[in-house]
Amino acid sequence: MVLFACREADRLVCAQLLLKRHGAALIGAQDFRGRTTLHLAAAKDSEAFVQALLDAGAPIDAVDYQHRTPLIAAVAGRADARIIDLLLQKGASIWPADSLGNTALHHACIEKLDDVGSLLVKRAPPPSPLHGGSRLFVDLQNERLQTALHLAIPAGMFETVSQILSTSQASLTMVDDTDRIPLLAGAESDDVADCMQIALSLMVPDAPLQSTRLSERMSLCSTGAGHARPSLASGHRKMSTYSGSDTELY
Repeated sequence: MVLFACREADRLVCAQLLLKRHGAALIGAQDFRGRTTLHLAAAKDSEAFVQALLDAGAPIDAVDYQHRTPLIAAVAGRADARIIDLLLQKGASIWPADSLGNTALHHACIEKLDDVGSLLVKRAPPPSPLHGGSRLFVDLQNERLQTALHLAIPAGMFETVSQILSTSQASLTMVDDTDRIPLLAGAESDDVADCMQIALSLMVPDAPLQSTRLSERMSLCSTGAGHARPSLASGHRKMSTYSGSDTELY
C-alpha cells in the first residue's frame, strides 16, 4: 500500500500529500488480509501517522478479515497506550470482538498490557441496549468463554483487575470452557482448581458452587463411607455422618 510504504520510510509529509490528493481512495484501501492503512499504522505504533489518517476521515471501526478493528489491531500489536487513547478519543468503539471473540480488552490481557487494560476499563461505557442490554463490557466472553478477569488475574495485571472490580459490577462467578471462575483461571490443573474452589466455598459461605465438574465429584464423594467430608450443597461447612460400623472415631 502506497500510504503504508510512506509510513515505513518515515515519510509523513509524503503521506499527508497523498491523503490530500487521493484521500478517499487511499484510506479505504485494504490489503490481502483486509487491513486498512489505519489498521497497519495503529499496529505499528505510529501516533503521527494515525492522527493524519483520522484527520483525513479514515474509518475508525473498519474490520479486517479477522474482524479486528484498528483499536484491536493496535492492542494486539502492543502499541503504546497513547495510540489507544488517541483512537478512543476519536470515537473508536471498544465493543467489537474479533473472529475468536476477543475484544480489545481481551487482547490487552493476553499481551499483559496492564496500562492499556486499565485505560480500556476506564473508558468502558455503561450497559447499552445496543450491546446486550444490561451486560457489562468487562463481562464479555470470547470463544473460550473467558472474560477479561479470566485472563487478567493469572497475568498478574493489578491495575486492570483493580479497575474492573472497583468501577463495575463485574461477575466473579462466570465460568470459562474449563469450568473455572476467574479466581481459579490460573490454577495449574483441574485438580488444583477444584481444591481451591472447595476451600473458597467454605471461606465464603454464600459463594455459589459454579463448577459442574466439581459438583459431580462432590456428589461421588458424598456416596463414600467411613470418612467425614465437607458438604457444599448449602454453601456452609457440614460434616456427613459416619456410615461405618465402628462406634469410635480414630
